[in-house]
Amino acid sequence: MTGRDLRTSHEFRGFTPACPERVWAALTGPETTCYLHGLSLRTTWVVGDAITFTADTADMADMADTAADPAGSMQGVVLHVTQAARLTYSMQSGPDDPLVFVTWRLRECASGCAITLVVDDLDCPEDPDDAEAAWLPVLAGLQRHLDADQAQRPS
Repeated sequence: MTGRDLRTSHEFRGFTPACPERVWAALTGPETTCYLHGLSLRTTWVVGDAITFTADTADMADMADTAADPAGSMQGVVLHVTQAARLTYSMQSGPDDPLVFVTWRLRECASGCAITLVVDDLDCPEDPDDAEAAWLPVLAGLQRHLDADQAQRPS
Protein backbone atom coordinates (compact mmCIF):
# COMPACT_ATOMS: atom_id res chain seq x y z
CA MET A 1 0.00 0.00 0.00
CA THR A 2 1.32 3.46 -0.88
CA GLY A 3 0.73 6.71 0.97
CA ARG A 4 -1.80 7.65 -1.71
CA ASP A 5 -3.92 4.66 -0.66
CA LEU A 6 -4.56 6.08 2.80
CA ARG A 7 -7.92 7.74 3.22
CA THR A 8 -9.50 9.48 6.15
CA SER A 9 -13.25 9.99 5.92
CA HIS A 10 -15.27 12.52 7.91
CA GLU A 11 -19.06 12.73 7.87
CA PHE A 12 -21.14 15.66 9.06
CA ARG A 13 -24.93 15.92 9.13
CA GLY A 14 -27.34 18.82 9.24
CA PHE A 15 -30.90 19.82 8.51
CA THR A 16 -32.65 22.81 6.96
CA PRO A 17 -36.32 23.60 6.40
CA ALA A 18 -35.40 24.47 2.80
CA CYS A 19 -36.27 22.00 0.04
CA PRO A 20 -33.50 20.00 -1.70
CA GLU A 21 -33.75 22.23 -4.78
CA ARG A 22 -32.92 25.33 -2.68
CA VAL A 23 -30.00 23.50 -1.04
CA TRP A 24 -28.79 22.44 -4.49
CA ALA A 25 -28.94 26.04 -5.71
CA ALA A 26 -26.89 27.15 -2.71
CA LEU A 27 -24.30 24.42 -3.33
CA THR A 28 -23.90 25.11 -7.03
CA GLY A 29 -24.48 28.85 -7.44
CA PRO A 30 -21.20 30.82 -7.43
CA GLU A 31 -22.90 33.78 -5.78
CA THR A 32 -24.21 31.65 -2.90
CA THR A 33 -21.12 29.75 -1.78
CA CYS A 34 -19.99 32.33 0.80
CA TYR A 35 -20.43 29.63 3.48
CA LEU A 36 -17.42 27.79 1.96
CA HIS A 37 -14.79 29.85 3.79
CA GLY A 38 -15.28 32.71 1.35
CA LEU A 39 -14.64 30.60 -1.75
CA SER A 40 -16.50 31.04 -5.03
CA LEU A 41 -16.92 27.92 -7.16
CA ARG A 42 -16.58 28.22 -10.92
CA THR A 43 -17.52 25.23 -13.07
CA THR A 44 -20.02 23.89 -15.57
CA TRP A 45 -21.14 21.17 -13.11
CA VAL A 46 -20.57 18.58 -15.84
CA VAL A 47 -18.89 15.38 -14.61
CA GLY A 48 -15.21 15.42 -15.56
CA ASP A 49 -15.01 19.20 -15.95
CA ALA A 50 -12.66 21.34 -13.91
CA ILE A 51 -13.77 23.28 -10.87
CA THR A 52 -11.95 26.35 -9.56
CA PHE A 53 -12.33 27.60 -6.00
CA THR A 54 -11.36 31.26 -5.75
CA ALA A 55 -10.94 33.19 -2.52
CA ASP A 56 -13.28 36.16 -2.37
CA THR A 57 -12.33 37.08 1.19
CA ALA A 58 -9.53 36.70 3.70
CA ASP A 59 -11.42 33.70 5.13
CA MET A 60 -9.56 31.46 2.67
CA ALA A 61 -6.49 31.64 4.90
CA ASP A 62 -8.47 29.73 7.53
CA MET A 63 -9.05 26.77 5.22
CA ALA A 64 -5.96 26.13 3.16
CA ASP A 65 -2.33 27.00 2.86
CA THR A 66 -2.21 29.38 -0.08
CA ALA A 67 1.56 29.10 -0.53
CA ALA A 68 0.97 26.90 -3.59
CA ASP A 69 -1.16 29.64 -5.11
CA PRO A 70 -0.75 33.09 -3.58
CA ALA A 71 -3.96 34.19 -5.32
CA GLY A 72 -5.78 31.79 -3.00
CA SER A 73 -7.39 29.51 -5.55
CA MET A 74 -7.73 25.75 -5.52
CA GLN A 75 -8.51 23.33 -8.33
CA GLY A 76 -10.64 20.22 -8.57
CA VAL A 77 -12.80 18.06 -10.80
CA VAL A 78 -16.56 17.49 -10.79
CA LEU A 79 -16.97 13.76 -10.08
CA HIS A 80 -20.69 13.12 -9.61
CA VAL A 81 -23.85 15.16 -10.17
CA THR A 82 -27.38 14.01 -9.38
CA GLN A 83 -29.57 17.12 -9.39
CA ALA A 84 -30.85 18.02 -5.91
CA ALA A 85 -29.56 14.72 -4.47
CA ARG A 86 -25.77 14.24 -4.65
CA LEU A 87 -22.76 16.32 -5.63
CA THR A 88 -19.15 15.12 -5.46
CA TYR A 89 -16.01 16.99 -6.43
CA SER A 90 -12.32 16.94 -5.66
CA MET A 91 -10.30 19.89 -4.42
CA GLN A 92 -6.57 20.50 -4.04
CA SER A 93 -4.56 23.60 -3.09
CA GLY A 94 -1.51 22.64 -5.11
CA PRO A 95 0.08 19.61 -6.79
CA ASP A 96 1.99 18.67 -3.63
CA ASP A 97 -1.00 19.10 -1.30
CA PRO A 98 -3.38 16.31 -0.29
CA LEU A 99 -6.35 15.66 -2.55
CA VAL A 100 -9.73 16.06 -0.84
CA PHE A 101 -13.02 14.59 -2.07
CA VAL A 102 -16.19 16.41 -1.00
CA THR A 103 -19.63 14.80 -1.29
CA TRP A 104 -22.91 16.53 -0.50
CA ARG A 105 -25.93 14.22 -0.14
CA LEU A 106 -29.42 15.70 0.09
CA ARG A 107 -32.52 13.83 1.25
CA GLU A 108 -35.97 15.35 1.27
CA CYS A 109 -37.81 15.07 4.59
CA ALA A 110 -41.36 16.02 5.53
CA SER A 111 -40.17 19.28 7.05
CA GLY A 112 -37.20 20.13 4.82
CA CYS A 113 -33.92 18.58 3.75
CA ALA A 114 -31.38 16.40 5.53
CA ILE A 115 -27.84 17.30 4.46
CA THR A 116 -24.86 14.96 4.73
CA LEU A 117 -21.37 16.26 4.02
CA VAL A 118 -18.69 13.61 3.53
CA VAL A 119 -15.06 14.70 3.26
CA ASP A 120 -12.46 12.13 2.22
CA ASP A 121 -8.83 13.16 2.61
CA LEU A 122 -6.18 11.15 0.77
CA ASP A 123 -2.74 10.87 2.31
CA CYS A 124 -3.70 13.24 5.09
CA PRO A 125 -3.32 11.86 8.61
CA GLU A 126 -4.99 14.89 10.19
CA ASP A 127 -6.57 14.91 13.60
CA PRO A 128 -10.38 14.48 13.44
CA ASP A 129 -10.67 17.71 15.43
CA ASP A 130 -8.88 19.52 12.58
CA ALA A 131 -11.43 18.20 10.09
CA GLU A 132 -14.29 19.28 12.35
CA ALA A 133 -12.75 22.73 12.73
CA ALA A 134 -12.49 23.07 8.94
CA TRP A 135 -15.76 21.51 7.79
CA LEU A 136 -18.37 21.96 10.54
CA PRO A 137 -18.35 25.75 9.94
CA VAL A 138 -18.99 25.06 6.24
CA LEU A 139 -22.08 22.98 7.01
CA ALA A 140 -23.24 25.46 9.66
CA GLY A 141 -22.71 28.37 7.26
CA LEU A 142 -24.74 26.60 4.57
CA GLN A 143 -27.54 26.00 7.07
CA ARG A 144 -27.49 29.66 8.20
CA HIS A 145 -27.56 30.84 4.59
CA LEU A 146 -30.51 28.58 3.77
CA ASP A 147 -32.39 29.40 6.97
CA ALA A 148 -32.01 33.14 6.35
CA ASP A 149 -33.16 32.68 2.76
CA GLN A 150 -36.12 30.60 3.95
CA ALA A 151 -37.09 33.28 6.51
CA GLN A 152 -37.22 35.90 3.74
CA ARG A 153 -39.60 33.84 1.60
CA PRO A 154 -43.34 34.52 1.96
CA SER A 155 -45.27 31.74 3.70
